[in-house]
Amino acid sequence: AFFPGIAIFLTVLSFNFIGDWLRDRWDPRLRQI
Repeated sequence: AFFPGIAIFLTVLSFNFIGDWLRDRWDPRLRQI
């Protein structure tokens, strides 16, 4: 139950990074803080 947890963790982490990158690429106006 160790490696499946790491695989799920890395998958979620990569999806978070890709989601943030896509949001920055497609909607740059959200960065105006």
